[in-house]
Amino acid sequence: MKPVLIQTTDEVDGVQWYIYRSVFPIKFSVKEGKREIDITLSDEPLRGKEVDALLQTFGFVRGLEIRTEQTKNAHIIFCQPLLVVDTAHDSVVKYSETAFGEDFDMCCRYYIDDTADELLPYFEAAVQSPLTGKLVAKLGKALKTKGEVRPTDMVTGIALNSRGVVKTFPMVWGYSVQGANGPVFNARSETAGEKPMFKDGWENRRCIIPSSYFFEWGYPSESDEGKTAGKGKTKFVIQPKGETVTWLAGIYRLEESGGLRFPVFSILTKAAIGQMSTIHDRMPVIFRKEQIPEWLAPSGDPAKMIRLAVSDLVVEKAVG
Repeated sequence: MKPVLIQTTDEVDGVQWYIYRSVFPIKFSVKEGKREIDITLSDEPLRGKEVDALLQTFGFVRGLEIRTEQTKNAHIIFCQPLLVVDTAHDSVVKYSETAFGEDFDMCCRYYIDDTADELLPYFEAAVQSPLTGKLVAKLGKALKTKGEVRPTDMVTGIALNSRGVVKTFPMVWGYSVQGANGPVFNARSETAGEKPMFKDGWENRRCIIPSSYFFEWGYPSESDEGKTAGKGKTKFVIQPKGETVTWLAGIYRLEESGGLRFPVFSILTKAAIGQMSTIHDRMPVIFRKEQIPEWLAPSGDPAKMIRLAVSDLVVEKAVG
């Protein structure tokens, strides 16, 4: 279902007016650090799937908080903070059924426990990187070294430097793509080597993202309360069995903002297996620490490495 938007006026001071289905006037604005659409309701129903498609069309990102306000004068307003690396809003009517992440809500959050001794050296090295200071000044946000991580956050990545030495770097989560609905923060490992967007990263720019665990949303299994009609999804905490660190596999490329080039990454995913498959059909590619050098090595075979990735995961309900 592709929303048909009719542009009614030229943009004025960051505000643009549209008509949807001939009966829904929409005011769209991108300013003051946020994007907002104000939909004037009518006697005709606006279906849930239409709302979701409209939000994607106007660049709203799933997995990031969207504030909703229902006003007394038959308006509904949706508002979301702008992304660090945001797409131009002049492409708003270029609706695409390919959403911001290839796997949609797959692996859109992970967590960093800043008390994990094994992770601290990587974060300390990234904080001291000269590039980090430049990115903080340019993008206006700090390097995230603890807590819940979301797409567009700047975090620590592990990759080879220009001399082929393993180093840590500040990286922004998500490829920015002109005309897309938001950052591309996942890439399917089965096709990454074939797609122009990911091919160079797959062959030459592989990375590791250190984390404690990742989150996924799904339904409890039949043996654990069952799927109850009308109930929302449950948040799960997932990490490799017997481990306290989760080494997420990714690919990266260099992007530019205001003359500053910096790495952005996308986390690779594969078909879910074992307990993970009971809540989602995809899972991130995860390696053991001893596998990291081979994954990063230019001579390594990424397809072969994917087959050797960690598969035994512990899945638990998130608390709180």
